[in-house]
Amino acid sequence: MVSGNITCLGTTHQSAQSPFHIHRVAQDSELFFTDDEAQFSFLQARSTLSCRLVNKLGLARNSLSLITEEVVNYDATAVADAITATEAVTLHVPDVANRRFVIPRPLRACFIGRKTELAKLDQAFHDVTKSTQQRFVIFGPGGSGKTELAFKFATEYKDKFWGVFFIDGSSQKNASSSYAEIATIDGLLIIDNVDDDETDLEELLTVGDKGCVIITTRNPLHMTHGNAGDRYLELLAMDPKEAEEVILRAAEEPRPWAQTTIDSANSICKAFGFLPLALVQAAKAILKGICDWPNYLSSYDSEIRRIRRNYHSRNRSIPRDKKRVDDDSSFTVFSTYEILHRNLEESPREKCQDAVELLHVFSFFHYQNIRPDVLINAAINPLKEEQQQREDSEQEQELHSKLHSPKRKPWGMFFRELRAYFSSQMATPPPWPGVLRNRDNLGLEDLEDEVEDRLRTAPSVLVERSLVTRQERSTGRYSMHRLIRKWVRELPEMPTSHSHQALWCQISMATLSSSIRRLPHGDNEPENHARRELLPHITHVR
Repeated sequence: MVSGNITCLGTTHQSAQSPFHIHRVAQDSELFFTDDEAQFSFLQARSTLSCRLVNKLGLARNSLSLITEEVVNYDATAVADAITATEAVTLHVPDVANRRFVIPRPLRACFIGRKTELAKLDQAFHDVTKSTQQRFVIFGPGGSGKTELAFKFATEYKDKFWGVFFIDGSSQKNASSSYAEIATIDGLLIIDNVDDDETDLEELLTVGDKGCVIITTRNPLHMTHGNAGDRYLELLAMDPKEAEEVILRAAEEPRPWAQTTIDSANSICKAFGFLPLALVQAAKAILKGICDWPNYLSSYDSEIRRIRRNYHSRNRSIPRDKKRVDDDSSFTVFSTYEILHRNLEESPREKCQDAVELLHVFSFFHYQNIRPDVLINAAINPLKEEQQQREDSEQEQELHSKLHSPKRKPWGMFFRELRAYFSSQMATPPPWPGVLRNRDNLGLEDLEDEVEDRLRTAPSVLVERSLVTRQERSTGRYSMHRLIRKWVRELPEMPTSHSHQALWCQISMATLSSSIRRLPHGDNEPENHARRELLPHITHVR
């Protein structure tokens, strides 16, 4: 038997009349409600659940006294509604908080920051009693800390859930083999690394009809599956100060930290674009004594060159489908990128082949403000130049025909024009990525339509794998993380010489130079503005 102290959201109201007994109200209203004090105390102690009861009754917090008054005045209808709402709420209340906590590894001790992101997750799952499945998507490039953020939230807020479970979503086979066992459990489910095109995320999500789900993926298109809170979160690079602390803590650097050590850590963070996974791998190398703080970046470059040499010597006689990326910890941060690149190369689809070539071209541009219209202009400007030359020649002939006694061209000018013509016909055409080539000798409009169509699909392939990011949706500009840019230039499958890099550097230079029309027809304000925007890219083509 429980007295009339009714607690909700930390507010206590004492009935002014005789004590209120729940079993008496239930009996008089012909409804059943247990008088087990232990059960009632558990419900009373959870302010969150009490708040849900108020929401079920459709009353605000300041109306709590009115509820008590109605109950004390023996309003049987109000009591019946209250008990019905209470039973509906308790259907989704876990009996005991967090009976199971299943994640593949513990949270890294060096995890710091990401408070804003954790607050968004907490807000998304603030009501774990909902009868519908709540989903939140975390997307971003490989190594940005998506999995670690999910583990941090699960560890810090585990008492909100009956259980915390983990699914490897890297392939349909891995996901399906373990999902059936836990799909109906009402708790928090982390579906990690849903990056494979063959993985049917929709099928996985429709199995359960309630609970909370965190999805981590490189593919921003999966954001459409989110429905809780802000629905999705793009995980970007860490705050520079937090990244600095992560690498120092992961390397177990004793405090107080020397300024020279802090400066070296800052240089490493900038070189790796503040990606957590890359910083942790760098810290491991320093912790093991492989190198020290000031010499890490030079040692890292030497290690990459060694891995490239070993890759070619080891894989020269191995079938392509058996090749793998070096397991060395210094190269771990690049391994996921390498798998994505290999899958694109092996795909027979045109958009995947175009994506590979664009990835190489973009790696020699500045990592921000990559504009598709630069590529479109590079493809169609040669045709515009030819068309302009024909028009200029026709105008010149027309002008000569109007003269009463047109002068004949000097023989010297005639031979110079003839030599220029044959030189242009015999000259080696500049190297072009396949997406910009006019293989079918299309006209200007048809070529522009085809290039625009292929430049809509190919970059989307890279965006889905977070190899590039859509910087501005309205203008269609893209950006590439500096670490990914470095990786593309130093792919382990590249020859050990610099010939491969020189080839793509030349292709990138030809693309930029062809995107601007020659004088005098390119002497106008739009063309001058385009030239100014190309300056950062021209500077980085080296």
